[in-house]
This record gives sequence, structure tokens and C-alpha cells, in this order.
Amino acid sequence: MAIPTSIISAFALIAALGYSLNQMTMLALTLMVGIVIDDAIVVLENIYRFVEEKGMHPFSSRD
Repeated sequence: MAIPTSIISAFALIAALGYSLNQMTMLALTLMVGIVIDDAIVVLENIYRFVEEKGMHPFSSRD
């Protein structure tokens, strides 16, 4: 959900501000997508670690 949302909003913002898609803009968008994907992988790894190491059920609460 995060990747398509961020890409669509970035292109909408570029169009709204009247910028062109030059090489620097495309490089920035590529880096943005890479950072979002990297953060998503870190979150998934932490969830997996909590489930495996602590024996927690994925949908259980801390109560």
C-alpha cells in the first residue's frame, strides 16, 4: 500500500508544482522507492522475530 501511494502522490505533486521529469527527479523517486521498500523489509523482519523468538501470536495484543 505504501509504495503505490507514495509514487502516485509524488507524481501528483510534481505535476501540481509544474516540475519536469528530468534525471535528478527520477533519481530522487528511485531513492524514495528504495527507502520505502527497505523500511518495509525491516518492519517485516521485526514482526517475524517477535513471532518466532517470543512465541507471540501475530494478532495478539499486549493486554
